[in-house]
Amino acid sequence: EDFALDQVFEYGAHEMKEGDMLRFAREFDPAPFHVSVETAKASPFGRLIASGPHVCAVWRHMSHDAFPHLRSGGSPGWDEVRWKAPVFPSDVLSSRTMVAAMRPLKSRPNHGFITWSQESRDQNGQVKMTHSAMFLIERRE
Repeated sequence: EDFALDQVFEYGAHEMKEGDMLRFAREFDPAPFHVSVETAKASPFGRLIASGPHVCAVWRHMSHDAFPHLRSGGSPGWDEVRWKAPVFPSDVLSSRTMVAAMRPLKSRPNHGFITWSQESRDQNGQVKMTHSAMFLIERRE
């Protein structure tokens, strides 16, 4: 009821902080160019970059904040996650999300199924990550 096919939403402004990037990577994705500023200088990126799963988590938080009225019934998954360009400290990420598909569920009439086509961009508009996210959404009575 709150969405239309091809509808576009733009939201978020999350600054990627070096300390947060290091903490996340040390716990969840300890690749050398994610966990050490010095080691990252010798990498093909030339400096520290954010872990891809960290960028996914940032998007999820921004999308949750952008749609506080939604009552999610969970997600069966995300498809085609692509990291298009490295995310650096001080990048400010925002999102552009389009409703790619939607349908009511026959098995659960009080829920709908929505698929979002998503881009995360930096402060200069460069696309950093894309993916498709599917969610079960509780419908209004």
